[in-house]
Amino acid sequence: MPAKSSDKQGLHILHVEDSEDHQLIMRSLLNKTGLTFKLTQCQHRDEVKQQLASNPPFDLVLLDYLLADGTSENMLGWFTGVPVVVVTVMEDEHIDSKLMQKGAADFVSKGELTPNILKRVIRHALDRQDILNQLIEESWHDSLTGLYNRRFAMRELNRLITELNRYGSTFSCALIDMDELKQLNDNHGHPLGDAAIKHIAHAMTSVLRDGDLAARLGGDEFLMVFPKTDPKDARQCLLRFTEFLAQHPVQHESKKITLSVSCGLVPSAGESPQQLLKKADALLYQAKGEGKNRISCQM
Repeated sequence: MPAKSSDKQGLHILHVEDSEDHQLIMRSLLNKTGLTFKLTQCQHRDEVKQQLASNPPFDLVLLDYLLADGTSENMLGWFTGVPVVVVTVMEDEHIDSKLMQKGAADFVSKGELTPNILKRVIRHALDRQDILNQLIEESWHDSLTGLYNRRFAMRELNRLITELNRYGSTFSCALIDMDELKQLNDNHGHPLGDAAIKHIAHAMTSVLRDGDLAARLGGDEFLMVFPKTDPKDARQCLLRFTEFLAQHPVQHESKKITLSVSCGLVPSAGESPQQLLKKADALLYQAKGEGKNRISCQM
């Protein structure tokens, strides 16, 4: 997701328009809105691709509907997480509806544009994107622990596997299962069980390096992902995690209980996320069978 610019820095706006005259008109309208902004203008698709590859994220895109080589509908997917306002000379409810379904935040007619209308449309698009970003962020997190959830974890595994297959950027991941959760729930009640799961999550985030990922897949099953890391170095992070648990018991009301986990750690070989997790699960099962509270690792 793009970082939202502060009012002091101003908005970083990308304007895609193949007419120099309409570029000048848009710049003039923006200057009269009272908004603080930095404007980048492109006439062709290749220019847009270059800007997206070389610039920090844009806060807003103003996209002309009719370009010299056709409509810009297929470009809407280029700006994930960024509000796109489509500017058009056409007034067609069918087209407007289709653009909104494809991700446009709003649309406005060139003939109706005034500084006040443009300012209102920009503010509406930014507010709408803030709400969408918040909803997306919430949908990616586990409600009990605050960690990423299975949905987000699978998305990231897919991304890392694509990078590995394309660029050879290796990574490791560990499937983690809390030991004796059922016994804990039976002996002390589910509130302590929930506190234990949250404590596991806290321990994971306490040892993660920048760029690592921690997720709760469900129940007492967790995932840690270590980008650009071989299993030997990933294992050191897992050891810090298990040591944290040994040194910091979970406390709930008057009870203090030391928790432990079993881990299955594997490197990715470019297989699917499901195949990768299956390998990690086999090693996790091995760790459980060998007495729990240990890391079973494929080097």
